[in-house]
Amino acid sequence: MKYQIKSIIFIFLLLNSLQLSANPPKHEIRAAWLTVAWRLDWPSTIAKDTLSAGIQRDELVKILDHLHFLNFNTVFLQVRMRNDVIYPSQIEPWSAMISGKNGKSPSYDPLAFAIAECHKRGLECHAWIVTIPIGNDKQIKESGNVSLVKKHPTLCKRIKGEWFLDPGEPGTAQYLSEIVSEITKKYDVDGIHLDYLRYPEIGEFPDTKTKKKYGDKIALSDWRRANINKVVSSIYDTVKAIKPWVQVSSSPIGKYKDLDSISSLGWNGYNKVYQDVKFWITNQKQDFIAPMMYFKEPIFKPFMRDWKSAAGKHPVVGGIALYMMDEHKWPLQTIENEINFTREINSGGQCYFRTQNLIKNTKLCADYLKMRAYLYPALMPAMTWIDSIAPPAPKFTRVWQKNNRVIFEWETDSNEQNITFNLYKSNKQNIKIDDITNLIACRIKSKSFEMEIPDDYVGNLFFVVTANDQFHNESLKSLPIKVLFK
Repeated sequence: MKYQIKSIIFIFLLLNSLQLSANPPKHEIRAAWLTVAWRLDWPSTIAKDTLSAGIQRDELVKILDHLHFLNFNTVFLQVRMRNDVIYPSQIEPWSAMISGKNGKSPSYDPLAFAIAECHKRGLECHAWIVTIPIGNDKQIKESGNVSLVKKHPTLCKRIKGEWFLDPGEPGTAQYLSEIVSEITKKYDVDGIHLDYLRYPEIGEFPDTKTKKKYGDKIALSDWRRANINKVVSSIYDTVKAIKPWVQVSSSPIGKYKDLDSISSLGWNGYNKVYQDVKFWITNQKQDFIAPMMYFKEPIFKPFMRDWKSAAGKHPVVGGIALYMMDEHKWPLQTIENEINFTREINSGGQCYFRTQNLIKNTKLCADYLKMRAYLYPALMPAMTWIDSIAPPAPKFTRVWQKNNRVIFEWETDSNEQNITFNLYKSNKQNIKIDDITNLIACRIKSKSFEMEIPDDYVGNLFFVVTANDQFHNESLKSLPIKVLFK
């Protein structure tokens, strides 16, 4: 898998006056939101026949190659947009974003394909689900009898030509839980990522009858927050009952509520759209959060720090707005500052919107990540709140060279599912695996690894391998093996 950056990296390094930061952390989530809605990131080609479906797959492979090249480790793939999905479902229809027409199959399973291709590259694939919105009048009409409005009218509410699930209806939590259950059972996803898990902000939500039926004696704001909490809890519990290692996360609004030092200016999750995200974390109903921090200083830092103080040991993956470099002419320096701040407070990682900005290398953002911020690969943070026991160390069985390639093989005594492996290199026999500069490759799915021998591999070099379980706990290192490169 090779990718050539179009810009001239060396000129970038010579001309860029930004200071090199310290080595990045070994454990952090590096994610990208891969948007299917309106084909913002993928696909640009509709799968109308075998040829166009192949072009569509090739396009996705190129995107994943690029993210792997940039040392990302996580992809949030949008699998549900507005009551339409990109996989064969017994619950919801195929999306027109993939096949050109709602309900029409593209003749392959994009989610299964994406998961397999992500795992080949050591990328985690999290199924990104838009939860409460279900489409506008036009989309509902085009879906016909398979639309939610037709199938479950009591769950649906309309505001200004847009349709939404009603969080106050108990059936909403059940319905969304059925969707994540289907995905979790059928696919080898690494996570379920929840979006728009909130009340809509385009107008007053028409839930007077629902409120009278289910929460007549509770204040409206408290009742609405409790409704969203129930949906979150139902989804989390459903996923964990099937596969405890599948991570459940969400992308809340970037401001929880007003801080003592700064106002949210009336736009926050808690009061405006009834997202009580801190309740979700405190009650262990999220493995990590990725708040949409789409603003600059002096706003970014205090609200990011507020999220981190609430999350404890759970990662807070700061959502960073690459698209603002296009739409609002943000400089690259702003992006760099935000990445550095997430690391300064040890937040747990970063996530970027949009992926297209990484592909297009907007203002050299991809160059910056590859050559500076993401110079080395990174492991996922361990989910110690679920499981903290690491697997046994693997053992090398064979290392050999063939032409200009070196092949490593090993074995493990672990009987756990979904074990992955990490390979380290050093010119010293006592390899420090806490040093990220020694990490060559991570999340290797097989018990072997083949790589082209780099030009700087000369003389005696030492290698060790470690294992990660499905909760990202890393084993002790293997005994080192020495390889002579000539």
